[in-house]
Amino acid sequence: MRIGFGIVLLAGALAACTPAKEQAMEECQKQKSALPASVDGDQFCNCLTSKIPEDASVSDAKEILTAEASTCVSEQLQGLLQGQPAPAAPAPAQ
Repeated sequence: MRIGFGIVLLAGALAACTPAKEQAMEECQKQKSALPASVDGDQFCNCLTSKIPEDASVSDAKEILTAEASTCVSEQLQGLLQGQPAPAAPAPAQ
Protein backbone atom coordinates (compact mmCIF):
# COMPACT_ATOMS: atom_id res chain seq x y z
CA MET A 1 0.00 0.00 0.00
CA ARG A 2 1.38 3.36 -0.99
CA ILE A 3 0.42 5.12 2.27
CA GLY A 4 2.19 2.50 4.37
CA PHE A 5 5.34 2.84 2.28
CA GLY A 6 5.35 6.60 2.90
CA ILE A 7 5.15 6.05 6.64
CA VAL A 8 8.21 3.81 6.53
CA LEU A 9 10.10 6.49 4.59
CA LEU A 10 8.94 9.15 7.03
CA ALA A 11 10.09 7.19 10.06
CA GLY A 12 13.41 6.43 8.40
CA ALA A 13 14.06 10.09 7.61
CA LEU A 14 14.12 11.25 11.22
CA ALA A 15 17.54 12.38 12.45
CA ALA A 16 18.85 13.58 15.79
CA CYS A 17 19.50 17.30 15.10
CA THR A 18 15.95 18.75 15.08
CA PRO A 19 13.14 17.89 17.54
CA ALA A 20 11.61 14.60 16.41
CA LYS A 21 8.03 15.88 16.25
CA GLU A 22 9.05 18.82 14.07
CA GLN A 23 11.07 16.53 11.78
CA ALA A 24 8.19 14.09 11.45
CA MET A 25 5.80 16.87 10.44
CA GLU A 26 8.28 18.37 7.97
CA GLU A 27 8.94 15.00 6.34
CA CYS A 28 5.25 14.20 6.17
CA GLN A 29 4.57 17.56 4.53
CA LYS A 30 7.27 16.82 1.93
CA GLN A 31 5.88 13.35 1.22
CA LYS A 32 2.16 14.11 1.25
CA SER A 33 2.20 14.74 -2.50
CA ALA A 34 2.79 10.99 -2.91
CA LEU A 35 -0.52 10.26 -1.19
CA PRO A 36 -3.58 9.55 -3.34
CA ALA A 37 -5.45 12.71 -4.30
CA SER A 38 -8.45 11.59 -2.26
CA VAL A 39 -6.40 11.70 0.97
CA ASP A 40 -6.26 14.97 2.90
CA GLY A 41 -2.49 15.22 3.33
CA ASP A 42 -2.60 17.85 6.10
CA GLN A 43 -5.12 15.89 8.11
CA PHE A 44 -3.13 12.69 7.61
CA CYS A 45 0.13 14.34 8.74
CA ASN A 46 -1.58 15.82 11.79
CA CYS A 47 -2.99 12.42 12.67
CA LEU A 48 0.42 10.77 12.36
CA THR A 49 2.29 13.31 14.43
CA SER A 50 -0.30 14.45 16.98
CA LYS A 51 0.70 11.92 19.63
CA ILE A 52 4.44 12.60 19.40
CA PRO A 53 5.46 14.60 22.49
CA GLU A 54 7.48 17.77 21.86
CA ASP A 55 10.45 16.26 23.71
CA ALA A 56 10.25 12.79 22.12
CA SER A 57 13.41 11.01 21.10
CA VAL A 58 13.81 9.92 17.49
CA SER A 59 13.27 6.28 18.45
CA ASP A 60 10.10 7.17 20.39
CA ALA A 61 8.81 9.21 17.46
CA LYS A 62 9.42 6.31 15.07
CA GLU A 63 7.51 3.96 17.36
CA ILE A 64 4.59 6.38 17.58
CA LEU A 65 4.53 6.88 13.79
CA THR A 66 4.42 3.13 13.28
CA ALA A 67 1.72 2.66 15.91
CA GLU A 68 -0.45 5.50 14.59
CA ALA A 69 -0.15 4.55 10.92
CA SER A 70 -3.01 2.06 10.84
CA THR A 71 -5.28 4.37 12.82
CA CYS A 72 -4.62 7.29 10.49
CA VAL A 73 -5.10 5.17 7.36
CA SER A 74 -8.37 3.86 8.80
CA GLU A 75 -9.57 7.40 9.54
CA GLN A 76 -8.81 8.48 5.98
CA LEU A 77 -10.62 5.46 4.52
CA GLN A 78 -13.62 6.04 6.77
CA GLY A 79 -13.73 9.68 5.68
CA LEU A 80 -13.60 8.66 2.03
CA LEU A 81 -16.42 6.16 2.47
CA GLN A 82 -18.60 8.66 4.34
CA GLY A 83 -18.02 11.26 1.66
CA GLN A 84 -19.21 9.03 -1.15
CA PRO A 85 -22.83 9.14 -2.20
CA ALA A 86 -24.95 6.11 -1.38
CA PRO A 87 -25.24 3.63 -4.24
CA ALA A 88 -28.31 4.12 -6.38
CA ALA A 89 -31.18 1.74 -5.74
CA PRO A 90 -31.60 -0.87 -8.44
CA ALA A 91 -34.30 -0.19 -10.99
CA PRO A 92 -37.59 -1.93 -10.18
CA ALA A 93 -38.27 -5.10 -12.14
CA GLN A 94 -40.86 -4.71 -14.85
